[in-house]
Order: sequence, then C-alpha cells, then structure tokens
Amino acid sequence: MKNKKLMAVLISACVTVSGTLNAVAFAENYIMGDVNGDSKVDSSDSSLLLMQYSKISTGMQNDWSDVQNAAGDVNFDGLIDSTDASMILRFYSYSSTGGNASPYDYFHQPYDYEETTQPAETTPVTTQPVVVTTSVVVPQAIVLKEKTVNMIADETYYPYISVIPGNAENKTVIISSSDNNIAVAASDGMILARSAGTAVITVQCVGNTDVSAQITVNVSVPTTTTVPTTAQPQTTTTSRQDLYNKYINEVGCLVNEARSQSGLPPLKMSPYLIDIGNLRAKEISVNFNHTRPDGSSFDTIIDSFAHPYYFLAENIAAGSATPSDVMSSWHESSGHWASIMSSQTTHMGIGVIYTGTGYGWYWSQVFMQAAGGTMEGEYYPSR
Repeated sequence: MKNKKLMAVLISACVTVSGTLNAVAFAENYIMGDVNGDSKVDSSDSSLLLMQYSKISTGMQNDWSDVQNAAGDVNFDGLIDSTDASMILRFYSYSSTGGNASPYDYFHQPYDYEETTQPAETTPVTTQPVVVTTSVVVPQAIVLKEKTVNMIADETYYPYISVIPGNAENKTVIISSSDNNIAVAASDGMILARSAGTAVITVQCVGNTDVSAQITVNVSVPTTTTVPTTAQPQTTTTSRQDLYNKYINEVGCLVNEARSQSGLPPLKMSPYLIDIGNLRAKEISVNFNHTRPDGSSFDTIIDSFAHPYYFLAENIAAGSATPSDVMSSWHESSGHWASIMSSQTTHMGIGVIYTGTGYGWYWSQVFMQAAGGTMEGEYYPSR
C-alpha cells in the first residue's frame, strides 16, 4: 500500500536558458476516483479498487501506477481500501441522481453534497412517531508504521500515524509517554529521547477513546570518554531546525555513498541550493508538484543570472520520516535514481519540512551542474 508520493524532473539548460521539461515526471492530470482511466467515476471503478484492495490484503504487491493510487485514495488517508470503494459508489449514486459537483470537490467535502432525506407525508390516521438516527463515523483503529523504535539520547523521532477509516469525523490523537524521564511525547507528535531505558508511547484517538496504539521506545546512551573539568555540564535540546539540518546532511552523505559505489564523484553541498531545497519542501507541502504554487515551473526558483548552470534536476517526496527511508523510496524509482546518479551534476541542495498534516514529511533534492564549476560556500557533507 502506498503512503508516500514521489516525483522527479530533469531540466537541461545552457547557462541562463531555462531549458525544457523531461518526461521523467508522471502527469497528475487525473480524475479522483477514476482508477480505470475511462474519464468516468462509476461502479466499475469501485469494483476495480475492491479487487486491488483484495490483492494487497493477501500480501500481493501493489502494482498500480502512482496516478492510479492517487486517483483511488479518495479519502486522502494514504491507503487503498474498501472505504475508498464505498466513497466512489456514493459519488456514483450522487452524480447519477443529478448531482453536479466535480469528483475533486465531492471527495474533499462529501457530506456537503449528500442529499437530506425529507420525511414522507403521512395521514393523521394512527401515525407513529418517526425516529431519525444520524450515523456518525467514528475512528476504528490507529495504524503505526513502527511498533518499536530504537533511539539515542537527545534524538528526536516523528512517528507515522494513520487513523482509519479515513472518513472518521474526529481523527485527532493525543500522545503520551509512560516515562518522561526516558522519552517525552510532545503535543505535535515529536518523541524526544532523554535517557537510557524503555518507555511506551501511547497514541489515543480523541474521537473514540477506546481506540489506541503503542510504540515501544528503547533509548540508549552512547559511551563517551570523559575528560575531567571544572566546567559545569551544559544541557542541550535538539530543536526542530537542528533535526532538519541533521537530516539534510545525512541525505547528502547517503547520496555520495551511493555515487561512490557506482564509481561517480561526490557532489558538493551549496548553502544556496540548501535554501532552495528548503523553500521547495515548503512549497510542495502546499502543492505536491514540480509546478510551484504560483503556477510556474520549479526551475524559476533559481536565479540563473547569479547562479548560471548547465544542468538542473529536482526530486521530491512525501511521507518518508527518515533520510534512509526517503533515499530507499527514491532508489525504488528509476527516474529519481537517475537524477541522483547523474554524471552531469556537480552540486546538490536538500530540503525537508514536517507539517503534521497531509503526508507529514516533505523532501526535496536539487541537483545542478554549476556553469562556473564552483559555488560560494560549497562543501562536502560528512558525518
């Protein structure tokens, strides 16, 4: 089952010329719910989705394309399941009886378009009171990507949490720790490891307090050599930006390790390209596309006069919570991996942001062949 998104695009340019878009990126011009590609949303789409769900549930590989998975996930919970099939049937019923909302509008706010049933007229003879029951969809389960996490003191971790069904009316969760001296659970979902030991993190659904899930956190403290000193110990706390910087550097190291294994030279990091990568990460959290939120192509973010280039490429991803996870996702896609392993590239920039909404984590990679061969402040990432 897919709970991540990936896109890649390459641009070739001559110094200040923007160049042309390569076909590496898949088209996102799809209709929500239209999983069979016939430009209609009807019962055949629901049946096809149920068959796919049945295959996935029995352990078979999800062989749908990215577009099909995006079209099928009509409740935006990152899963392809019976709930999506049911919503597609509801839309088909709605549109067949004169409803004119687009699939996109309907699936974003389905209850805004549901028809309200009017009570039937009755004669005054032996009329019985009519009881109307309103059905409220409540959360049934919490799905966690990891049940056990091994951490080092002062390290932070954001768990991937999914509440099902996707159309539950209140999917808010609260997160708590069995021992705050070992691991602290913050209100935004972040887990901070503090000292050696084991703590149990409980995720509980506000919409149904009987629904919960747990993560076992094992915290270790690395062995260090202590030099006697009269100075007082200092306490440091890992901030969100510290974590981003750590992840950016780690992705850079993983890129160069992969390139080295293929006999390719390492890439240098550029502070300018890191700023670009971070800005693109924020932009794709709003519009996951190589088109920027203002409608322009991603390459317009580069000041090609101040930073001329011969080659430019971009990878984006969403849903991966760690550097190794996102690199594995890119490795599984030939288009993304081609950008990482390109022999034309000399520099790279990485960006990452955690939003707490949508897919949670958003990542970007920007690869460039600098026209001058060097960039200001360039350096090789290292651990």
